Amino acid sequence: MDLVRGGYLYVKISAPYRVSTLAPGYEDLKSLVRALFDANPRQILWESDWPHTPLMKVWTREEALQETPYLEVDDLAWLEKLRSWVSDEEWHAMMVLNPQGLYMTGSAEMLAGQIDSKIVNDA
Repeated sequence: MDLVRGGYLYVKISAPYRVSTLAPGYEDLKSLVRALFDANPRQILWESDWPHTPLMKVWTREEALQETPYLEVDDLAWLEKLRSWVSDEEWHAMMVLNPQGLYMTGSAEMLAGQIDSKIVNDA
């Protein structure tokens, strides 16, 4: 959480079905989502995780050779629930400003440089 708070780590909120069994509301994730936003709302991103691949497990050889269907996920229900947990400003940051800053302005390279500087300065 310190890395998020300090602006050194982005967190992608995605695929709640991988960590929760309370679909479609995922109420058990609300405290985690709130903690992440409270730490630093400028470091949170949303992504769909489409095409919703199956949960990881150890496959037998026969299973590995079989076609695996994608999971059926109600993305709209998840988005509506997530939207109810955050403010208008947090939503806009997660859906527009944060991805724009990370993917469109070279922020990833700047962030890498900041982390390198912090490691050197803290050593």
